[in-house]
Amino acid sequence: MLVPGVSVKSPAEGSFLQDSEQLKNTKKEDIVGEELTYKYEITTFMTNAKEINSEKDYQAWGTLGLGVKHPHGVLQHVGSYRRPSRLGPDKKRIAGNECDISDSIELVVDASLPSTSMHYVKHADHITEFSFDIIVTDFGTDQAAFTGTMTTIQGTYDWYGEFSDRKEVTKKFEKVVTQAPPNLVGSIAELVGITPVAWKAKGSVKAGEDAAQKYGDELMNKIMMHALDPETRKTLLPNLPALDATAQSILDENRSFFRRGAIHLLADQFKEMKEVDEKLKKCITTKFKQFMDMLTAPAVASEDGSPAKDSSIAAYGWDPVNDAQKVSDLRLQYQRVTMRCYQEGYKVQCPEWGRYLKEPEYWFNEYSQFLVSREHVGPWRGSVVQRANQPGTISVDQELLQWGNKLSMLKNAAPKDRWDTLDVDRVTGVLAGEAQMALVYAQKVDDELLAAAKLLFEQLDTTDSSAEYKEMLSKRSTYSEEIDRGVREEGVALLSRLVNHDSNLAIEATFYWENRLPPGAAVGKGGRMTVGQIITSWEDDARLRDLRAADNLPPLEEGPRKPLWDRIKGGAGAVLGVIKTALHVVAFSTLISQLASEGSKMHPVELTRTICALASETINAIGWASRKALNWLWNKGFVFRNAIGWFNDALKTGLNTIGKRIANALVGSIGKVIRLIGLAGCICSIISSYWDMQKAESMNKNDRTAFLWYSRVSFALGCLEGLVIVTGMVAEVFGWVSCATVCGPVGIAIGVIMIVATVVYYVFFAPDPLGDIKKFLRGEAKDVGSYKED
Repeated sequence: MLVPGVSVKSPAEGSFLQDSEQLKNTKKEDIVGEELTYKYEITTFMTNAKEINSEKDYQAWGTLGLGVKHPHGVLQHVGSYRRPSRLGPDKKRIAGNECDISDSIELVVDASLPSTSMHYVKHADHITEFSFDIIVTDFGTDQAAFTGTMTTIQGTYDWYGEFSDRKEVTKKFEKVVTQAPPNLVGSIAELVGITPVAWKAKGSVKAGEDAAQKYGDELMNKIMMHALDPETRKTLLPNLPALDATAQSILDENRSFFRRGAIHLLADQFKEMKEVDEKLKKCITTKFKQFMDMLTAPAVASEDGSPAKDSSIAAYGWDPVNDAQKVSDLRLQYQRVTMRCYQEGYKVQCPEWGRYLKEPEYWFNEYSQFLVSREHVGPWRGSVVQRANQPGTISVDQELLQWGNKLSMLKNAAPKDRWDTLDVDRVTGVLAGEAQMALVYAQKVDDELLAAAKLLFEQLDTTDSSAEYKEMLSKRSTYSEEIDRGVREEGVALLSRLVNHDSNLAIEATFYWENRLPPGAAVGKGGRMTVGQIITSWEDDARLRDLRAADNLPPLEEGPRKPLWDRIKGGAGAVLGVIKTALHVVAFSTLISQLASEGSKMHPVELTRTICALASETINAIGWASRKALNWLWNKGFVFRNAIGWFNDALKTGLNTIGKRIANALVGSIGKVIRLIGLAGCICSIISSYWDMQKAESMNKNDRTAFLWYSRVSFALGCLEGLVIVTGMVAEVFGWVSCATVCGPVGIAIGVIMIVATVVYYVFFAPDPLGDIKKFLRGEAKDVGSYKED
């Protein structure tokens, strides 16, 4: 394929620009039904070749013509080959004929080459089964020359060419040129080159992927969950990102589609969750796929033209007749959504696209004319068969989809009263028909094809569908069956003659191509020609043929890909276990910042680990700081110790005793280690209870009251327990034995009360961890058929 937008300067460019201005100023009524012309220059090279790595001399190898043309305002490359004269069977010279190879050549972009050099490649196709790879230097001047290789069925040759002459060529083409709107911005060349397909991987977009489609799918999925009821979003999807104005407008205009799709999708996700019990899963019916299949199913009509029964509607669970209007409305909404989302993706990935939406009808007509023009269809059709052998190229279906999407977006942007004149299906139908014909033309005419044709004709009378086939013929005309028998008989006879090398038809077609292909190149492997070669030899330059539209075109928009939703976590957190969580300590350097910035978003288990570690480290730091402070006070503050030795000795002994008491109170025994961990647990309980009181505001009324009271009791008991533990530690440090003794039983009693309160709450008042999910399933999901209890 030619690379869109490649800038190549040639001597013919100036004249083309003049022609373009002339066409631009031509009035529509003056050119309708007339042929237009364009001019270009073609450079001819005299060529010579020899077998590669051979000691033989070079021999004349015909002429090669190369040029650049701009029909419809799009740069394209022109090529022709004329083989040298040869001796015929009667020893007379037979002049070689010219063969048009424009449809199979392309320019390879090579930044390492000088601006005056060009890298041309010709691919072997079903018409001209030879290829070459050459570098042309000083292109467009009298010093132009090239070197490279040519490959035929018989081998590869060193090939070079030298400038012979340059001539101007005038060609005719058909085009309805409309008057350009005033202040028109853009060009058909740029419009042709706009594509959202990534040529190389970028971010999450892979090479060859439609970045606009990916963006549109993600936008659709993002919008879809916002169609759920506010309470469902609040309880099950509290962190759903807000929509911008464009996305909100798409949702508001198509809420029925989004809501039903969101409910089905969310229910399907719950069916896959391990946290949801099996009894509940059995009542969930997966419906999202059937829903999308129903919306994307092609329209089906019976033979009398009336709508036929749509199996996709029945598969979804609706009645094809009674629910036909609902299905029609949903399909219309889905089409609008996919188009709007794809348009938004196109605007993001291709910023230059916006200028063509200012005059969409004009650009639709220009673009559609180019797509079905001979100048575009020829090279494209020649590439269809080669796609499988060229890595990195997109498939024909993808390319048709891209063109159809671009035309559909231009049509959608035009005034609605003009939509009937903008026929997207006609354009894609013509191109799909050309693609099918390319595959037919590439078929070898051999014994295998002859046998397949005979078998096909026999099966038309013996298969189960033969009765339908005959009935179809009888409806067309009284002569249809007779014509059909004649076509079969003559078709088999024709193929038999073409397969026979000695028949006049085969000899004439072979001679035609032997006079046009490079020296020594046979016509096809084993002398077998393709359907395309035979037809070309018969029609010669009669390029304009009737095009047949293809059946079963792919949809212009793909359905949304299934999104990778995060697992939705339901229910309350694990019961806070101070001893267990104390064993999972995170790095102390990040504890304070994590609590300050992310504390309210943490899971209860993460919160417990963080606070326990922080409390433990803090208390240890207090103990160490206390000992250091007392020693500093003694060593630095009391300068009169020599004068009053008795005071010095008594105070030093007392301070050492206090330091030992602090250390002993903090980490003196296993029991005190447990008490230290208990204090960390109290701190955790206080902070967690505070955030639980804030969290209660988002719960439903019944659950909120119980959870709020439980959180308040937990907060109060946590404060009281922490106060008792700290009081006991202080009392032990300063030797208040009675106070320290009382704090132990009081702390235990508060702990028991806390345990009882927790047990009572979780046994009698705690909300069902799956309560919100059950409410959704038994409410919204049940209404749309995604949930059904036995």
